[in-house]
Amino acid sequence: MQNNYTCGFDLGGTKMLCIVMDDKQKIVARKRKKTKGTEGAQAGVSRISELIRETFTENNLPIEGLKSLGVGCPGPV
Repeated sequence: MQNNYTCGFDLGGTKMLCIVMDDKQKIVARKRKKTKGTEGAQAGVSRISELIRETFTENNLPIEGLKSLGVGCPGPV
């Protein structure tokens, strides 16, 4: 049986935080990185994707189990 994972992502001015919850809403993984906003938008998008992948792989979770993603950030995206 494959779990369905939900990813919560907090994009802030100085840090990015990714949490992964299982289908029982238990946090099973968590990782953070510096935002490095001065590197530009494309680098930021790459860092977001990289952080999500790393959070899954470093915790031996199948990325294919990701079923939903919520993002919190200040201001317009």
